[in-house]
Amino acid sequence: ELAETLNVKGEDIFIMQNSLLIKELATKLKISTKTIRFYEVEGLIPKAKRNNNNYRFYDNEDYKRLSFIKKARALGMSLEEIKQIFAIREKGTMPCCQVISMLGKHQIETKKKIEELVEFENRLAKTINLFKNNMEIGKNGEVCGLIENLFY
Repeated sequence: ELAETLNVKGEDIFIMQNSLLIKELATKLKISTKTIRFYEVEGLIPKAKRNNNNYRFYDNEDYKRLSFIKKARALGMSLEEIKQIFAIREKGTMPCCQVISMLGKHQIETKKKIEELVEFENRLAKTINLFKNNMEIGKNGEVCGLIENLFY
């Protein structure tokens, strides 16, 4: 057995005793091998070590870094932001203040997108009502007169 899973405070923690091949690592993290290779090319994880058969293999540090990337991506962080976080940490500083700032910006952007979606949904509802009440206009177009005669 290369690894064991411990449950700490309700969260499974994966502890690697030796190393895993890329497919095994991908399975444990529920990401694709292509994603792992992409993160390697982008410089988010170190270049993979190779065994005698030239297969990529990964250790616990690689697992933890990929797990961090996956969690940061789930929060909407870009790869560039994640690189910045790693760079700050590698200089010996905890990047938590920058993380909070980044997430605050994402929250503002998300609120704006939600407002835009609500406006769009309202516009759709009005348009659907308009179309339902003016079906005869639909018959007068080349494709659909309802859309062709739309004002906006």
